[in-house]
Amino acid sequence: MASDAPLPEIGSEQASSTFSDTQSTRSALSFLKIWHNVFVLNLEYSVDAAEVDLSHLDPALLGNHDICLTGQWLKTQPQEVRALDIYKHLDQLHSSFHALAAEVAKLYHSGNVEAAQALFHGLFSTVSNNVLHAMDAMFLALNGDLADTGTSTASARLKIQPIWDASFEIG
Repeated sequence: MASDAPLPEIGSEQASSTFSDTQSTRSALSFLKIWHNVFVLNLEYSVDAAEVDLSHLDPALLGNHDICLTGQWLKTQPQEVRALDIYKHLDQLHSSFHALAAEVAKLYHSGNVEAAQALFHGLFSTVSNNVLHAMDAMFLALNGDLADTGTSTASARLKIQPIWDASFEIG
């Protein structure tokens, strides 16, 4: 049963105190990968199911990489994390992912369903998979080999901003 309590804002003190840095990074990136896949599956269903009303797919919203959970999490990271090459790579891929999602919606809304489907199943899906791989690389860069030490040198040095992990209460 979902709680009626409001969700803490991403990056807020309440959200930040939920886990230790290592747990936060692991939980955030794992949650964000799941959220990413849910987004992709919803878009795929919308594009592939011709009878679905896609008026809710606003290309302007889909193209804004700063408003989704991954974008919000990326924006809350400290400068030390933003300076990492993998952060820059993930941020660029994430931006491209949203630009392509917007293009899929534009094609669909213009009546070019086959082109929307081709873009979705082609370049969009490739970039989507690259986002997931970059999230894995980001996790490794921030946490090192957790299996060996159980702790993270990188996350001990850096104050990683987590995402609140009460995902089962959403929606």
